[in-house]
Amino acid sequence: MSKRRVRDFPFMMMLLASLVVFSPAAPAAKDGSGSAAALSVTVMKVRARTVQDWRRATGVLKALTMPRVAAEVAGRIVAVHAREGQRVRKGQPLATIDDTDYRLAVRRAESLVAQAEAQLRGARLKLERLRKLVRRGSAPQSALDAAQAAHDALMARLKGAREGLEQARRSLSKTVIRSPIDGVVQSRNVSPGDFIGTGRLAFVLVDLSRLRARLPYAETLAPLLKPGLPVKLRWPAEPPVEIDEKVLAVLPAADPASHALTVLVDIDDAEAKGLRPGGSITARVLVAAHENAVVVPATAVVLRPRGYVVYVLDGAKVRERPVKVGLKIDGMVEIRAGLKAGETIVVDGAGFLRDGMRVKVRNAGSERT
Repeated sequence: MSKRRVRDFPFMMMLLASLVVFSPAAPAAKDGSGSAAALSVTVMKVRARTVQDWRRATGVLKALTMPRVAAEVAGRIVAVHAREGQRVRKGQPLATIDDTDYRLAVRRAESLVAQAEAQLRGARLKLERLRKLVRRGSAPQSALDAAQAAHDALMARLKGAREGLEQARRSLSKTVIRSPIDGVVQSRNVSPGDFIGTGRLAFVLVDLSRLRARLPYAETLAPLLKPGLPVKLRWPAEPPVEIDEKVLAVLPAADPASHALTVLVDIDDAEAKGLRPGGSITARVLVAAHENAVVVPATAVVLRPRGYVVYVLDGAKVRERPVKVGLKIDGMVEIRAGLKAGETIVVDGAGFLRDGMRVKVRNAGSERT
């Protein structure tokens, strides 16, 4: 290669690069008429309907009545009348404590009452005699006053003796530990021969007829949660069961660990429905309901830099329409403003559109619902 050709080589390469950079771009795809090809989409006609916002939670069931039955007097257990899992009626004996000492206490109290009554009868006779003597002037008034004071003291003593007898009889009756409710024995903590002190736990009972569901909800829902809201409850069962209840209350303080609000729902006749305390339960609470709401599939709503938009079909083209969204439920979005029922919008393919683009409707003649 000659020296002149070597010197001209860089200039030729720069000229070739400039031709590539400044060459015109390839033309957009055209259809047979020479226009830009239309994007294939599916459309639907917007309709108004009622939209409901059900919020889910999984909670736990608690017994409303679950008394812990303790001994009210001390003594040795001589008999146990109920076992775990047994159904008991209110007032039914659960266990018996040795009552020997308590029967003796009753007899002593009865003796004190009888003694006080006898002393009072003597004082009353003496008082009546002194009254007659004082009226005749045969006895001083001071003697009558002393007799009256003694009579009143014996009246007070008799009252105290009778109260002691009543207390002794109550203690004797408490040697039989009885069920305070109609329910089922959850646990038994005593056996024959045990010595049980006052206040020691003997039985735990549970009333299965009425339970309470405790449901945790995010604290952000606090403005929406209130008593009286409809609730649908489901629990593991064969076949699955769902019942309708209402919110009883919303506890005012959030749980310090989870920061969740606790919603309370009471369930009547729970045992017949197959529910048990401590079990899990799934709930849906209706926190909002809007009549005549415009609802569209989530795929029809596109987020652009200026906000949410939908694409309304206008002949063979689409028009971009800014909208205000509301509830988002099960793949559907509520449109609060910007769209009316009866308008036709793009569903599948909306994310690839821009204002004024030509489209080809795939589902013409059978609008998507």
